[in-house]
Amino acid sequence: KEIQPLKATSVVSENPLDRDTIFVDTDSVSERDKGPSIVRSIEQAIEMAAEQSQFRKIIVKSHSITTSVASLKSTLSFHSNLTIQSETGQRCQWNIDSSESTVDPVSSLAWFECVSDQLTLQDMDLHWRASSISQRRSLFSVQSNAALQLRNCSITVQHDPNPYASMPTDPSIAMQGSVLPLSVLPSIVVIDSGMQENFGDSSSSNLGKLSAKISCNQVSVRGQCDWMRMPSPIRTNVQMGNCWLAISGSMFEMNGSRNPIRSGWPLRMEFRNVTAYSLRTWMRVALTNSQPYPIPFVRTANECVFVGSKSFIEWNASECDDWDVWDQSDDGNALSRWIDLRGKDNVYDASTLSDYLTVKMHHGILKQIELGSDTNLIGDERGLETISLWKKRPTMESSRIHETTFEALEWNRGSYHPGFQSPAD
Repeated sequence: KEIQPLKATSVVSENPLDRDTIFVDTDSVSERDKGPSIVRSIEQAIEMAAEQSQFRKIIVKSHSITTSVASLKSTLSFHSNLTIQSETGQRCQWNIDSSESTVDPVSSLAWFECVSDQLTLQDMDLHWRASSISQRRSLFSVQSNAALQLRNCSITVQHDPNPYASMPTDPSIAMQGSVLPLSVLPSIVVIDSGMQENFGDSSSSNLGKLSAKISCNQVSVRGQCDWMRMPSPIRTNVQMGNCWLAISGSMFEMNGSRNPIRSGWPLRMEFRNVTAYSLRTWMRVALTNSQPYPIPFVRTANECVFVGSKSFIEWNASECDDWDVWDQSDDGNALSRWIDLRGKDNVYDASTLSDYLTVKMHHGILKQIELGSDTNLIGDERGLETISLWKKRPTMESSRIHETTFEALEWNRGSYHPGFQSPAD
């Protein structure tokens, strides 16, 4: 099944004489048969842009291109401002295949690294066929002085069958057995500290000045994956507008911090008209003896829909011997130092979501703050709704979630119509 097509928005010059543009044309008889800036593969174009700083744009003239991870000798890195986009009026499908790799060819966190400046993808449909070696790997890593921007793009992740495919997604089920790892799924984005030290793990006043930035506008994400992973507490800004996600993992997966973070909000998120269907908890935080403190975050959302899992936020402190954060929060009554949810006209579908916060503690003790408009977690949200008006209530299977279409997440027409808005609306 195909994602509902979006209108291409590229407005670019296609004159081969443009000195800042590289064209990818897989139909070229030879690499240089049409001019000095024509190449036959996206990998060649990226390497060429990395070597010659005058190139700021890559235009893909082909309807489909393929990157085989097995053939990559190293991660493809972006060190300068670069835009990769389809030819005007078209949409290119970029197939990224890691399914045939038996040995991980690279040691970094992702296949594509945003090391500095900004990488922009526009009018592209990415299809990632992942395998077991892609567990805990990401498509993109973004360092603390870099940015990733997606405009009018779709991302589909098809995770080949693996021994972890049947792991439970419901937190209450997971607690019945041994503690599961945070995730064995690949993710779209990982925040990479690079050479920077972790925010909050040093007394230096200079740490955390730079931010990793993620910006998405009219983007769809579907498949067996998480959206974003944060192994270390790096200052990060996330902005999403008019997007929809249907994923079998979580929106955000992160570890804790070694020391309490007291200066501002390291993680800031802004959402508008976003539909987020995640089979696992929207945000999952793994806390350990060495990293026992949650990372403070502020999330501002307007006219968004959050649905899928039983809990919205999960703190897993099962690996902590002496964990006093819950005591510091007055048994959940003073959580504002870590969690700040703001916004207007948002929906939390009460048919699936029953708890805002689930805390797993040592010896299987479970603390929950139930869904309800009186909870202090949503004191700054207005116009909150818990009853959804789906055209047809969506039901997602993890094994087929990569086939989800926007129609499965549509709402009935009315004065109140939150979530993703299609271009035809």
